[in-house]
Amino acid sequence: MDNLHLISDTDLRAVLNQMDKEQLINSLIAKIRRMNSRQKIFKNDDDIMSYIISQVSNSFGIKEMDLRSKSRQFEIVQARFMAFRLAKTFTKLPLKSIGSHFSNRDHTTIIHGLNSISDFLESRFKKDKPLQEIYFELEYSIEEALLK
Repeated sequence: MDNLHLISDTDLRAVLNQMDKEQLINSLIAKIRRMNSRQKIFKNDDDIMSYIISQVSNSFGIKEMDLRSKSRQFEIVQARFMAFRLAKTFTKLPLKSIGSHFSNRDHTTIIHGLNSISDFLESRFKKDKPLQEIYFELEYSIEEALLK
């Protein structure tokens, strides 16, 4: 039930307006069952991390090994920070474990990345496409994969 907060108020209101109580109950039960069955697709948070890294790499057109590396190239750093934030959102891994997926980065590096990503999302662009759009597309696709 941790991910129920990801449904926007607007979306929930639209669904409520279109459904009667029985449909709503059945819909909520189905969503909760999908959420509870995530272990069938992803056995643990490390599997989710691998999926996040794969999706971020694909979105930025970079290799997974570059995303995991110690590279300081700006585009790779942006993507890596985005992966940190997605990992924090969709897993229960501690910062040290998140760092272990990225060349054993220290938890303070993860904190810096989490703090920096909000600036990136507000002010930087990737190939004329706002990073914010890339982030929300990734967030949506990961959420969908978790709910299957």
